[in-house]
Amino acid sequence: MRAELVGWQQQGFITVSQVHLPDAPEDTGLLADPHMRWNEDSPLRRAALAGLVYLRGHGAELDDIEMAGERLPTPRRMAGHRSEARWWINWKWRRYTSIPYCVTGGEAWLEVVQPTRTRPLTALVIQPGPKAEMFRG
Repeated sequence: MRAELVGWQQQGFITVSQVHLPDAPEDTGLLADPHMRWNEDSPLRRAALAGLVYLRGHGAELDDIEMAGERLPTPRRMAGHRSEARWWINWKWRRYTSIPYCVTGGEAWLEVVQPTRTRPLTALVIQPGPKAEMFRG
């Protein structure tokens, strides 16, 4: 997996940068929907909230985010609005082989490296590289 990621970066399909994710504010309201499946103290919930806050701070709309392979049940989506995912949040490298396909047609893939309840959260931001269009072509 690392070799593929480095290879994609060396070929110019993607760029990779590391960020530290601050915890989401307690009153964020994100993931309040009953369809979300994480307990309050879940490291995955913490990673999801931090990732959502990070992406929203970079211009992402909740309707355009796919998290751990699922689209968010936003009010607009529940009312029938359909849009393609442009932003992805993931962890444990699930579906990592989709990264170049996703980011070359979107904005960014945020991979939370090791979700944890208490330690600092680190993520990789994977974005289209200068030769991204060649990957899809």
